[in-house]
Amino acid sequence: MASASGSWVLLGTGEGTDYADGRLEGLPVRDGEVSMKKVVQARIDWTPPEYGGRKNILPIGMRYCPIIVFESEQSGSTLWSAEMYNTTINGRMSVADVSYLVDDAPYHLLQSGGKFLLYEGQRVVAQGVVS
Repeated sequence: MASASGSWVLLGTGEGTDYADGRLEGLPVRDGEVSMKKVVQARIDWTPPEYGGRKNILPIGMRYCPIIVFESEQSGSTLWSAEMYNTTINGRMSVADVSYLVDDAPYHLLQSGGKFLLYEGQRVVAQGVVS
């Protein structure tokens, strides 16, 4: 469980692809390398399909990697991919574990109260706030 300040999850050590957290899989780990990711919980409000959103919200536990743009960084030219897993779904709202797809992303933005948009291409498919 991620707290308001987030938690760090050990992704791998040693040879090949050993993973301490089975949900965050698929990231290559080089020999002797240790990779840590900050994971936070966020409330996600999904845009209705008639306004350009997804027809179906992804099921609990399915990996989803949309573009994430924080309200405080919207003027920036660098785009980052989130890595998220819904943990609870209620209608068009979900709670998700959220991180970035890469290690050198702006993890400082994953702070309680941080507001963001999720994009698929140029479509806004959801908005969220870090718990």
